[in-house]
Amino acid sequence: MATIDRDRVTKVITDHMRIYLTSIEQYEKRPEIPPEQIEKAAEGVFALMRLADELGLYEDVESQIVIPQRFKEELFGSLGA
Repeated sequence: MATIDRDRVTKVITDHMRIYLTSIEQYEKRPEIPPEQIEKAAEGVFALMRLADELGLYEDVESQIVIPQRFKEELFGSLGA
């Protein structure tokens, strides 16, 4: 059984989350973008946050990227992980 590099997994999750967060930021600046598009990108962020949490990598990911408080609160409650 091969060992998976923790740092590599953290980087991949962080990179994908960064793409989603950048998309959301851009979408929110453009009124012609349908809300469903923003929701879809937000779902991607939540999925990656849950994955990182379940793998025990959430703190590692969070140290690499700024996750908006609203996402933390929505997923983890008002304490924000």
